[in-house]
Amino acid sequence: MVTSIKPGSIPGYSPASAAGRAQADNASTNAAGGARMSTDADRFELTPQARAVAEASLQTGDMPVNTAKVQALRQQIADGSYTVDAQSIAAKLTQLDSSLAGD
Repeated sequence: MVTSIKPGSIPGYSPASAAGRAQADNASTNAAGGARMSTDADRFELTPQARAVAEASLQTGDMPVNTAKVQALRQQIADGSYTVDAQSIAAKLTQLDSSLAGD
């Protein structure tokens, strides 16, 4: 499946900075004797798993933020009392991987 990306639909993506990187890449490639050129027809394909992650992140953009919890976590991090539960994180990552793989 081919996915078209509309300007402004990717959080943190700036077309101007991407265009600058593409020009720099092309300039360095051309200076080295290559013939690589970026065109408006450049495309990419997302895997079903990547598409699911992208859709989920778009849906969470409208969710409310528990500012009290965020502030409490910031305070715990600042005073060094925050602890990481590695087992819980590993279990949730495994669960996410399984759900994306369709298991």
